[in-house]
Amino acid sequence: SDPINADLTTISSVKLFGLIGMLLALSAGRISDFIGVKRIILISLITAGISLILMGVTHNLIIITLFSVIFIAGISFVIPSVISQIGLLTTKDKGFFLSINTFMLFIGTAIAPGLSMQLLNNMQSFKMMFIVLSIVNFIGFIIALGIPKKSVVDQ
Repeated sequence: SDPINADLTTISSVKLFGLIGMLLALSAGRISDFIGVKRIILISLITAGISLILMGVTHNLIIITLFSVIFIAGISFVIPSVISQIGLLTTKDKGFFLSINTFMLFIGTAIAPGLSMQLLNNMQSFKMMFIVLSIVNFIGFIIALGIPKKSVVDQ
């Protein structure tokens, strides 16, 4: 909040605008029908990563809010798309793979606030914090490049 001179109310308002990004994700299924689930995942991850970097380079609250909405939309597109991809790639044990996916989501939501606070406290640059978070996002993108297009093993 110091680099952008925002109080708690302003920060909460920016977070509320993120709901717009979540609502946009309701169209993920329709869009994936046209361009494919894997492509949705890749585009969403790259969009989220770029928006994180751009959030860090500006101190304009309106632009930060816009990039925040784009980031949340990207992540919100990824989650149902990964679930769809699991359904497309597995013929057996879908419940097991969905449970693993849910477990990983919960680990991420448990770790993310602490990681963000540690980065915020230990990094001297507001910009650097967002760059580090975007690197984590781009690692996810690189991993997603390895998603097969079709089921590798039919059991």
